[in-house]
Amino acid sequence: MAAARAALDISTALLEKHRRGDDDAHVRGPEVHGLTLNYRGGPLSHDDRTDAGALRAGDRAPDATTATADGRPIRLFNLFRGPHWTLLTFGAAYAHTAATLSDRFGPALHAYTVVRPGESANEHALVDSHGHLWAGYVANDDTLVLVRPDGYIGLITNSGNIERVTEYWTALHGIPITGDAATMPGA
Repeated sequence: MAAARAALDISTALLEKHRRGDDDAHVRGPEVHGLTLNYRGGPLSHDDRTDAGALRAGDRAPDATTATADGRPIRLFNLFRGPHWTLLTFGAAYAHTAATLSDRFGPALHAYTVVRPGESANEHALVDSHGHLWAGYVANDDTLVLVRPDGYIGLITNSGNIERVTEYWTALHGIPITGDAATMPGA
């Protein structure tokens, strides 16, 4: 509702400028591009961190260029594209977790582990050679970020506990994430 209210306020202000004949009635700022829109504090946004930093659940997930385990450059926005949820796990310790979830849920949930150069990597790894993902997501070695299909962050936690993702999913859909992909929205 807050996002809808903000959009209506912007369009009303622009219409009023046009009606008054203001010289700058045709000028559009960043607010009309939707880049300032966020869902912080909304029912789909859960941020469990004690020190959230600049990026929070409800914000648009930032883009960054990274590389796959085989060295192929890729942008996060390309990974997010589609009707699926995307889980970013930060730290090499989560490689098995990301691979398991990605295999289990296939088209409904794509999971990747963000690793530093030289850390062990599998086909679900994203090698963050320049640290852009770690910095952009204000991540630690135990950070999990669940990105919704619309590109906004649904959950950020530093708990390092994959069960937190299960709790979020179950609360949202009433469907445990332990089922197969066919039972999940978008499958």
